[in-house]
Amino acid sequence: MKVKFIYIVLLLMLSIPFQSIAQENEYKTLFGGEEDSFGGYFGLNSHYTKINGQDALLLGGEASAILNHSLSIGIKGYGMVTSNESNNFTDLGEQLYIAMGYGGLTIEPILFYNSAVHLSLPILMGAGGIAEYSKNNYHDYEHYNFDHYNSDYFFLLEPGVNVEINVLKFMRISSGVSYRITSDIDMTGLNSNDLNGFNFDLSLKFGWF
Repeated sequence: MKVKFIYIVLLLMLSIPFQSIAQENEYKTLFGGEEDSFGGYFGLNSHYTKINGQDALLLGGEASAILNHSLSIGIKGYGMVTSNESNNFTDLGEQLYIAMGYGGLTIEPILFYNSAVHLSLPILMGAGGIAEYSKNNYHDYEHYNFDHYNSDYFFLLEPGVNVEINVLKFMRISSGVSYRITSDIDMTGLNSNDLNGFNFDLSLKFGWF
């Protein structure tokens, strides 16, 4: 099922002609605005997802350049801000929790960019890290040491589909769904299945589109 999902997204990406040829040149927003010839933006992003079977919130940011209004290329990163329990405990029987973050290169074809409401097909390719910590000393920076607990890194692929709204000439709201696929991790009690899953995304983008 995961492989089929990736194939479908990649096929859609490869089948998109650059919109500057197929579309009208008028760029529309909810409140009007003139079209610019070059684009780039900064974004504030959020993921609602499941990590180790528990609700999780990841917050992040991105910076991208836009080519021909129809393809953005940039970098994006996320960090988990919720306290999700691991399946492991310290030697003293204390519950361990998960810390995780990831990021990388993002490529995002934009369909019907000259409509106030349009679609985009983002795909994130990158790497991340996961570690376990104890809440009892997580904020005691003088004595806290990540090396006491398990940690590992992973590679990931995260394709998705978004609906975007051109609110203003310099502002977009984007919402959609993506799917996180990670490589295997070498941690006792945790594996890639605990990290893989759907994300429900909400983003604000500011720049020149």
